[in-house]
Amino acid sequence: MSATAATTNHKGDFYTNQLDLALAGGQWTSNTPAKGIGGVAISWAELLRKFRKHCPNQSVTAEVAASVHALSLLGLRSSPPGSELEADDRSLDGQLDFNSEAILPAEAREEAQAAYDKLNALSDKSTSVRSTLGFFSYTLGRPQEAIDHLKHASLADADTRSQWALVERIRSLTITGLAHEALGHPDAISPYKTAIAALPAPPPTTINPPTELARWSERALWRFVCLTVTDGQSFDQVLDALRTYLSHSARWPAPFRPRHRSTLLRLHLHVLSLNPPPSWTSSKPGRLQWLHETRTTVSELRSVLTGSMSFPGSGKRNIPVEKFVDTCVRLWEVGGANADQADWVIDVMYWAMRYTFNSTRIMRHMTRLLAASGDISFSKRILDMYVKLMQHARKASDSSRNHDTNGTTNGDILPPPPEDGSDSDALFLHTVVQGIRMICRTGHAEDAAPLVPVLDEIFQRCHLPAEQMVEARNAAGLAKSVWNIVAAAQSHSHEARSKHLDAAREALAGLTGPSAAYHRALLLSLDGAAKRSDAVAAAREAVEGAPRDVRVWHLLGLLLAAEGDFNAAREILEIGATACSPPAPEDEAEPAIDTATLDVLEGWNQEWNGWPLEEQEDWAKRDEREDALQLRMTQVAIIEAVLGPEGASNRWLEVFTWWSQVFPTETASSHQTPEIPSLALTRTITPTLEIEEPQQQLEGLRGPAIELIPPSPAEEPSSGLLSPDGEKRDSKDREDKDKLLVKMRREVVKGRERIDTISKKIVVGVQGRARSNSESQRQRRSSAGSALDFGLVLSRTNSYQASSIHSRRGQIQGAAAAGASTPQLGSPFGTIIRRRSPSPPPPPPPPAPSAEKEKAKGREKREKRLRSELWLMSAASFRRQGRLEHARGAIQYAEACDANNANVFTQLGLLHVAQHNSAQAGHALDKALMLDPDNVQALIHRAKLYLDHGEVDLAEGMLTGLVSGLGWATPEAWFVRAQAAGKQGRQKEQRAWLERALFLCEGRGIREVGDALGWCL
Repeated sequence: MSATAATTNHKGDFYTNQLDLALAGGQWTSNTPAKGIGGVAISWAELLRKFRKHCPNQSVTAEVAASVHALSLLGLRSSPPGSELEADDRSLDGQLDFNSEAILPAEAREEAQAAYDKLNALSDKSTSVRSTLGFFSYTLGRPQEAIDHLKHASLADADTRSQWALVERIRSLTITGLAHEALGHPDAISPYKTAIAALPAPPPTTINPPTELARWSERALWRFVCLTVTDGQSFDQVLDALRTYLSHSARWPAPFRPRHRSTLLRLHLHVLSLNPPPSWTSSKPGRLQWLHETRTTVSELRSVLTGSMSFPGSGKRNIPVEKFVDTCVRLWEVGGANADQADWVIDVMYWAMRYTFNSTRIMRHMTRLLAASGDISFSKRILDMYVKLMQHARKASDSSRNHDTNGTTNGDILPPPPEDGSDSDALFLHTVVQGIRMICRTGHAEDAAPLVPVLDEIFQRCHLPAEQMVEARNAAGLAKSVWNIVAAAQSHSHEARSKHLDAAREALAGLTGPSAAYHRALLLSLDGAAKRSDAVAAAREAVEGAPRDVRVWHLLGLLLAAEGDFNAAREILEIGATACSPPAPEDEAEPAIDTATLDVLEGWNQEWNGWPLEEQEDWAKRDEREDALQLRMTQVAIIEAVLGPEGASNRWLEVFTWWSQVFPTETASSHQTPEIPSLALTRTITPTLEIEEPQQQLEGLRGPAIELIPPSPAEEPSSGLLSPDGEKRDSKDREDKDKLLVKMRREVVKGRERIDTISKKIVVGVQGRARSNSESQRQRRSSAGSALDFGLVLSRTNSYQASSIHSRRGQIQGAAAAGASTPQLGSPFGTIIRRRSPSPPPPPPPPAPSAEKEKAKGREKREKRLRSELWLMSAASFRRQGRLEHARGAIQYAEACDANNANVFTQLGLLHVAQHNSAQAGHALDKALMLDPDNVQALIHRAKLYLDHGEVDLAEGMLTGLVSGLGWATPEAWFVRAQAAGKQGRQKEQRAWLERALFLCEGRGIREVGDALGWCL
């Protein structure tokens, strides 16, 4: 009988299913929540009418559905104007406290009470009726009555086949928890736990619009996390609760409950920042897992804010976006503040600019992040915009604020933050201080000059507690001293130099600490030999204060070497290299953090407006590995100065071995870690170069010469063009030459492949001329079989990657083995490399993406330049030993590391000079000047070549501009200029310039301090 009824009442089953889906869907304001038999959309009223008609025995179900629909409409009707269906009720961003969420206002309770009375009058008190009555009671502000109703509801017996039954169960458990919280029940979290345990697994795709299940699930998850945090649960329990919320919220559309989600997602990021990951040098697992969770949460929060935020109106701010960027920067800091990880934070800043208007905090963060990533030029532009915006903001607020002019403060209370949302004076001051040091670290003192007066302007209005004011004044004084030291080193006149040195002494007066002692030693070193003993004493003080900083040891070693105490300098540098060596990954001690004692709310929703409590690393600070490399290069220079180039040979092997260990080209993974697909950078693989035919190489050997147009003391720069032969060109030839220069510039910048090809052609000519050298030179080259094999050392390491030079040599040797007459390329390894197999082993395959470190472009470019400079330094040592073949091979490796390094062609020019080939030397130096027109050494040697060929006026013109610019403190420039004056018969100038060169030589050390250390600690 029942089977026949089920068969004949198919319409009843159909509308029962439609009502169940409509209730579970929760689209209360929709005009078409369901469909009829014929597929036509129908309204809520029509759905209930048809359900009552075809299911007359389920009148209670129809009454419950009508009551829920009416109550939901009342809740939406009482929402604030303009709020959407999925907006939060009464929550505020960052607020975790319990509020009157889901409770009807007073004006809507009368209508709700009538619906409640009608439903309560039913004699059939089923589970669904009890659940709905509890829902009504809570919304009417009667939590105890809601608990009583829900206590009699058999939620465990709900129909598992009905979606609406699951919604009722989750809703009832959530309302029970809300009622317990309203009554102050100590175990209010238990109903939320039960509700979360009953939730189905998150769907694989986003459900839009969200269902009624999503609404009550979010509310249960929201209160569960809030109670877990505020009740003092353990760190692991809080993190697990936040991860549960993230796993469910990832399938909700962006506009759904944006305040709840943004608050908890930002709290999730805050909790992650309290437990930093292992450093990138550590072999301990967990770093990439931490990065993956961090990036996933950041991406989710960014999506939520994108879907719920818009560009602010006049006088408005998007505070959630500003808090979000602060959190991202904090995560970057606790993750190591590495340049390799700055790109994703910069991407967040660019996104945040679309939802803020002239936000000073975003500009402040962008300045720091861009400097860390290596984009100094863009960082300076953002810093300039930041300073101008802050100055305009302060001028606009002067009318409403009364400032003193003594920079004091009233007690130890910080002033309130500016009402316009701009940075506080303390943060403004700190940003300008770091900006000055960042710019000075790059050696551009003129760019930092406008920022120095800004420091005094800020102090006139800055109010800080006494301790913070002392720290701020010390930091500002140190920044001023750094700028004056760099400006003095770059000054072209004695008066300007003395002025800056006096200002630096005044700024450093009274400052204490290792950084002040370091810069005091730098300042004293600029005074020459007269103050060198005082400089050594200041450097010793810096070493005592910062024994782990490699640069203080390096400075002390340079000063001792300049005094002639080479033994003490070598000992100091050895101690510094040992004391500052980074620990091995397996031996590195990570700071232990007791998560059981962590307060997850520490620093939550707090904005610090004073001087930064935690000392930040200097912006654009050089890599510690780079500083250690510079120290080792100084060690080799001292050994070569004492024992000669031959005595430094063994030391070069140690330097290259150390390099291969500390600067690995590839990073191997010691353990399996999850991949970060959305943030991994794509690897770029250098394509295999196509080798030209031998005849084409020989035909292309004699390329057009690159002409340089130096300034002339007697003519305008455009009055004529002089060739290396000294012949005047007429206007037609000059036009042809200009076209040729443009063409050559275009050829040079085509990239690495073109530069490598040019280098290969130069080597062919050099080897041909090398065969005609004297018998003694051939014997010296033949004895190079015992030379140190740096390439063998590097190739034995797992992290070494063959450069394009190796690829070309392997291809050429392969062609030679096949019968081609291609000449071999030289190498710095002498005959050892020729005894090897003609086909070098291929480079190791790239590691798995999960172990690959993201590389910032600026830092990667810097590492290539360092590698190139290291090869060039070894090439110079080989050249001074007379091992020209080794020198040429080292230059090739340097060019393969960095094809845009002008010093590569400078060393190539010096190599040609040593081989008495002035024409090729001139071409190489011209290429160096094309890449870097201000290269001091290239200008000096190019002028020397002009002088040797009788072009005295041309050489004098180049040297006049050089000694009045960057080469004012270079003794070689003054010496060559004195030679030019002697050939011109100007004995008085020759004597004066020789005395100048001698004076500069007396105060000169093994290496230039600015090149080896930089001017800013």
